[in-house]
Amino acid sequence: MSSDSIWQKGEQTTLTALLDTRLESDPDGEYLDVCGTKFSAADVDENANRIANGLSALGLGRGDRVATLIENSPEALLAWWGTVQGGRVAVPVNTAYSARWRTCS
Repeated sequence: MSSDSIWQKGEQTTLTALLDTRLESDPDGEYLDVCGTKFSAADVDENANRIANGLSALGLGRGDRVATLIENSPEALLAWWGTVQGGRVAVPVNTAYSARWRTCS
C-alpha cells in the first residue's frame, strides 16, 4: 500500500481552523452534539478560550502536554478544545484503564 492511498493531497486544515471558519459563517447555529448536550461554535470557542486562559495562568505554554482523566462527556470535549486552542498537546487518558499498583517488597 502506497502512502498516496493513505494521505490525500491538497489543502489541509486543523480543527481549530474549522472552528474559526464556522465562527465567521454561523457562530450561533448548532455545531456539536456531545452526549445530548448541544453546543454552538460560539459556545465551544468561549469555553475553550476560558480553559486555554486558565492553563496559561497555571504556567502552561504552547507545546506543553496536558493530560486529562475524564469520562466521555461535554466537559471532556471542552477540556480538549481548551487545550488545543492554546497550542498545547491534549493527552486524554482512557478512564477504562485500571492497573493495580504494586509496591516493591
